[in-house]
Amino acid sequence: MSVLLGLSTLGILPGHVPFAAAAGVTSTDYYPPAGSDPWGTAFDSSGHVWVALPGCDPSPTCSTSTPPGRIAEFDPTTKSWITDFQLPSGYGQALFLTFDKSGNLWFPMPMTNTLGMYNVTTQTFQQWTVPTSASGPWGVAADSLGNIWFTEH
Repeated sequence: MSVLLGLSTLGILPGHVPFAAAAGVTSTDYYPPAGSDPWGTAFDSSGHVWVALPGCDPSPTCSTSTPPGRIAEFDPTTKSWITDFQLPSGYGQALFLTFDKSGNLWFPMPMTNTLGMYNVTTQTFQQWTVPTSASGPWGVAADSLGNIWFTEH
């Protein structure tokens, strides 16, 4: 079993076996592109790992002067980052990621109170304001019917 770990601290609960020390588990660090602070991850249908890189610590909040975040794609087979792009102007910082059944990548942006979608095939973006003012969309999931679900922070 292999584990992808980002540039972050591995938390260990007192009285528990550290995850990386468990029998049969190996780990390798793959550092995201320079200057990034990884948050959410999602796997696409080809097994690539996509990582949200907000460029700030969004808990509790990012500064309004923070530029739009980034999203990077990692290929575990070649052990390399193959895509790293900044979100368009007017977008916020992506925190968590999910793919819908069509292969589109969805991400909440709490600082701009919006949901974003990246069409991997056409390499285009769309953004929607969530209905509840200042709700700060946080978690995101896609169901088998193609519905996108999100939580408010």
